[in-house]
Amino acid sequence: MPKHVVRPGDTIKVIAKKYKVSLENISNANRHLESLDQLQSGDVIFIPDASDGTFCEIVPQTLRPQLLTMIGISPRQIQEHYKLYLGI
Repeated sequence: MPKHVVRPGDTIKVIAKKYKVSLENISNANRHLESLDQLQSGDVIFIPDASDGTFCEIVPQTLRPQLLTMIGISPRQIQEHYKLYLGI
């Protein structure tokens, strides 16, 4: 989901108009903020899809070792793959 970093002078109405998204959809996508009426510079606003306002919050979770062994992957293999992916 695209993000918008609030700059001085930004209001929620200006941001909604810029991205062609309804205030309701922006509000639903930004429940982490206490008030969209009192934005401060540096706040991060998530911008939902302009077509229908849908968004998805992804919460990372670890797989249980039993599940990993059922699909034939060891926890060590996951760690090694993750290191390669990140370039560590």
